[in-house]
Amino acid sequence: MLKNMSLTIPEKKNVLVLLKDAKKERKKTVKANGKHFKKFNKYFESMDTKQADFDQLLNEIIETQAKSQKANVKVIKESQEFITAVEWEAIEIDIAKSLSKSDKKRTKKKNKMDKQFLKWKNKISKGIADEDKRNKALETVENLRVVYLRNYKILQDELLNDKSIMYQYKASETELVALQDEFIEVVKEIFETSFKTHFKLVELTTPE
Repeated sequence: MLKNMSLTIPEKKNVLVLLKDAKKERKKTVKANGKHFKKFNKYFESMDTKQADFDQLLNEIIETQAKSQKANVKVIKESQEFITAVEWEAIEIDIAKSLSKSDKKRTKKKNKMDKQFLKWKNKISKGIADEDKRNKALETVENLRVVYLRNYKILQDELLNDKSIMYQYKASETELVALQDEFIEVVKEIFETSFKTHFKLVELTTPE
């Protein structure tokens, strides 16, 4: 990609450093998210989990997203110092191709989550004898499913849209930060709803 750009040797080195740092930050984020997901599953399935446990986890997730946001903004803004608008158009073509590949995996991910929610519902249907409690539990899980899929769609529609402000050459730091803050709010809603679901299910399955 860089060989077709009118960059000086120092500029190419600067861009390569930025790309290397961005890649390193993405790996750290993926690794951290993996740990968060495992911890979330552990908390969600335990009857002994406290609100403080979820609060701490959410703070860790937000901190990870904030660091990733800062790194992304840095790469985009500093790259603009070395890459011309015309050269950026060539990059946009690569971005569009990459996003197209990711979009093909989108349905598979959604189907996987649908199966997970169905698994939970089947477990509830078989495990809760009281009809009223069973129906409330199913309703609670369905609400989580709706919230999750709605917010997942919001994230994917933005992340996989090559016209998104996050992929635009003239994107300002203010616009980029605002968009990333929106992402964090979406993630917060998903997890906060998950926490409420957990405690409601504990309430409905705890013997009186």
